[in-house]
Amino acid sequence: MTTYNDLVGKVLRLLKDPDQATYDEDIVYDAITAAHRAILPWVPKLQVAELTAGSDGDTFTLPSDVYEVQAVQTLSDYLFISKATLGSGTARGNSQADNDWIEAPNGTLSLSVALSEGDLLNIYYLAYWSEPPGTGSSSFVIEVPREAHNGMVYYAVSHCLLTAALDAASIGQFKTRVDSGNPEHNPLKEMSTFYRRLFETEMKLMPPYAKVAS
Repeated sequence: MTTYNDLVGKVLRLLKDPDQATYDEDIVYDAITAAHRAILPWVPKLQVAELTAGSDGDTFTLPSDVYEVQAVQTLSDYLFISKATLGSGTARGNSQADNDWIEAPNGTLSLSVALSEGDLLNIYYLAYWSEPPGTGSSSFVIEVPREAHNGMVYYAVSHCLLTAALDAASIGQFKTRVDSGNPEHNPLKEMSTFYRRLFETEMKLMPPYAKVAS
């Protein structure tokens, strides 16, 4: 079991700031919550929800944690409905056409053919991971699978370093060149980029998840 406090410790040790003398808790919190979202294209949370048709039958409110809807299934016949193709020469709502769905507007699932009131749908979707609610959430248990924790730490470190790099740039800390060759104007920015690349490399090592066939 990994807690928020465990991740904070790993981030601070890589930043060489174990006593948190340089990077305040708000910056580290922002970095770790940002990491929860950055991993989603590689490590999403797979969820299923059952929705009930209302009086209109073609519009459903999605769960608040939806990142991306993957598939929609009618429970009257257990068939999957196709996702709508939006483009030139296509049409929706044609009485001769099969039902289809789109995720629009945000937070809403729209069908082209209305279901009867009370009919049920299953939606299979990618969800946002639960995040620590605040800086004092030291005992909050990290929901993300353990294999993604290194990547989250690398992303959080990059975020913290970038913040420090922007602060340094604003005060002109690295504007003077005193050596030869090709010195860095802002080494904090370079280190931020380095850890962002480590994050991307780590994400490519994540086990693949079952994606819906297009």
